[in-house]
Amino acid sequence: MKRLFLLAGAVLAMAACTDSSTEYIYLPTSDECTANHIETVSFEADEMMKGVDGQYVMLGDADVAGSFVGGIYPNVYWFESLTGASDMLDENGSYDGPLFSTANENIWFGHIYSTGQYGDSWGGFVLSADYTRRISETGYYQFTVWPDRGACGSSTCAIGYCNFSGTYGIPTIDFAKQPRTVCHCYLANTMLAYEYTPSAAVEPAEYYYRVVIAGELDGVQTGTVVCTLVQGRSRVNGWVKVDLTPLGKVDKLTFTPESNDESEYDGVKYLNVPAYFALDEIGLLADR
Repeated sequence: MKRLFLLAGAVLAMAACTDSSTEYIYLPTSDECTANHIETVSFEADEMMKGVDGQYVMLGDADVAGSFVGGIYPNVYWFESLTGASDMLDENGSYDGPLFSTANENIWFGHIYSTGQYGDSWGGFVLSADYTRRISETGYYQFTVWPDRGACGSSTCAIGYCNFSGTYGIPTIDFAKQPRTVCHCYLANTMLAYEYTPSAAVEPAEYYYRVVIAGELDGVQTGTVVCTLVQGRSRVNGWVKVDLTPLGKVDKLTFTPESNDESEYDGVKYLNVPAYFALDEIGLLADR
């Protein structure tokens, strides 16, 4: 049976982080995941993360083409940051695969990208250090995190965007070499999701936006955990610490946004809310 855990966005408390300027929601992890046995992926420069091109990850300006979402976005790592990115595209101008990993290449973060006459599009995970709430040239601040820094004061985090296409259009983490027990992660709103106003079809008091985290092992789902980032008129301002121990040992995690603000076209339902979220400080039970 799937186990479902809901974090209410309106209940705020301080987590066990050194930074006291950001609000957090805290849910304790299980006794197994004590501080002495946790290793953390926090996307910082000293972790020496690697791109799929074998080069160390370096953030820079993302030059996104397109009439609506196009513009220069600072402090981003995405597909075009890769050395020889154009050579990785298929005949349709698309890429669907891993983007970056931990230094030991044990944990990979997926990405999907395409380019064409209407501009660039992407899904999955990217890295960002943009906490400025800066308005881009087009006003589409797709890489901007709502909190003023990363979880526990870190400088870089991941941005997930779900476009529901391909293999990695749903943000996915692969544990390539062996399954792992993931203790927790932190989630937050991006500027787009935080500032979104629900459509007239949804009562403001009933509107919700949440991320469903699913674990998988050998192709079988191990369970789900739900993190609510917007509930009615309440919006999470900081980082939510999400307990992932109910998922058990996994070789894959997927992060799927859900909302009751959706539309239907040709029998298929689509989210109206921009399906973005921020991810940081992934804690794993250390290998023994």
